Amino acid sequence: MIAWRSLEVRLTAWYSLMLFLGYAIFGLALWLAVSYAVSSAVDEHLVDRLERLVDVVASEVDGPEEVEEDLVEYITALPESHLARVRDSEGKRVYPIDPIDKVPLEADVVSGLDTVDWDGVPYRVLTQDTSVLGQSYEVRLASSLQTLVLVRERLAGALFLAAPLALVLCSGGGFYIARRALKPLDQMAETAAGITVGSLSSRIAAPPTRDALERLALTINEMLERLEISVRRIEQFSADASHELRTPLTVIRTTAELALRHGRTGEGYRADLEDIHAQAVRLSELVEVLLALSREGFDGRAVVMSEIDLLDLADDVCRQFRRDAESKGLSLKLEGPERPVQVMGNDPSLRRMIASLLENALAHTSAGGITVSVRGEGPPELSVADTGEGIPENALEKIFDRFYRVDSSRSRTTGGHGLGLSIALRIATLHDAELTAVSRLGEGSCFTVRFRREGGMR
Repeated sequence: MIAWRSLEVRLTAWYSLMLFLGYAIFGLALWLAVSYAVSSAVDEHLVDRLERLVDVVASEVDGPEEVEEDLVEYITALPESHLARVRDSEGKRVYPIDPIDKVPLEADVVSGLDTVDWDGVPYRVLTQDTSVLGQSYEVRLASSLQTLVLVRERLAGALFLAAPLALVLCSGGGFYIARRALKPLDQMAETAAGITVGSLSSRIAAPPTRDALERLALTINEMLERLEISVRRIEQFSADASHELRTPLTVIRTTAELALRHGRTGEGYRADLEDIHAQAVRLSELVEVLLALSREGFDGRAVVMSEIDLLDLADDVCRQFRRDAESKGLSLKLEGPERPVQVMGNDPSLRRMIASLLENALAHTSAGGITVSVRGEGPPELSVADTGEGIPENALEKIFDRFYRVDSSRSRTTGGHGLGLSIALRIATLHDAELTAVSRLGEGSCFTVRFRREGGMR
């Protein structure tokens, strides 16, 4: 069934309208051209008759007294002799001798060529003063334009007769062409309608037309690819989050059930409660970082930027972690220029980024120390270097993935969730900064944040 507001119908309507306008302009131009051609032919015929009349009479007469006689004789021999009139300089009728009232010769016309209607028939009249052997005459010749009327009527009839047929044929052809041209769009829509979350790997066939249809198909395919990647990340994130949340919840539930099922001494209950508390703390921390990843501020729309002294901010965060470093026998020092290092950023977000980098360094460093460096020459930089266990080369590309751990069998007693570096990378990206890592296994790692000089978000 055809939808009357569909694109095919609208295109066909435009085709038909343009055809009608083009046909009307062509018909009008043809009608005017034919009319002008026929009228010009009649005018040329009248002028030619008059010139030949004068030339023949002037060449054949022997004296002025024979001029009028030869004029009458020549005009009488013409095919349209009844449409001719000659008067001398005094207004005396030379031809015809007897006046004829039912011809356009007696109409009030100007000198030269003029058109008059006589008994409903148009005539073309030529009036001209001429001289033959010194004698002046007014010669008036006329010719019927009935042929022109007939040509106009037949041409107009043919145009009006052909117009509906041409309109129907062209409308049908336009509709067929529109359907063929829009068929790839129908195929795209059909394919897109069948794509679900489970079939995002499907792609729309791009017609090799190098036009808007091909660009549309390629754009949709690029969008589907981005959606597929996003959905896979969400699915992976959900699976990893479920796994991470399940472990502490299972420990809490098992410990509580065992404590209720078996009799415990005061010390036993205390140990169970400490285990439950430790797992609850771990669960609370995990929930906090998961919320940090999903809260509105991390999409960049609600983050308020201001000018911040990166050196002063790093010093403040280092003071908060210095006690934890000392408890592990590690040194934590800050290096930087004497002058402030200004960047455009969000204070809480940058604190969280530096804290995540320090938490990662403390978790994987057992001896030596941690150095936080701030550089202000050129684009501002902040780096966190440690003397810890290092990262294998094949794991460097994955360390910023959510829930990724270099050693999956490592004990969870360190409290790591595999989310700290992911959060740090997200915050760096929001500040239009680049977070990179270099590491040597057994020698330590260095994480560097490079800011743009102008700062700001993407």
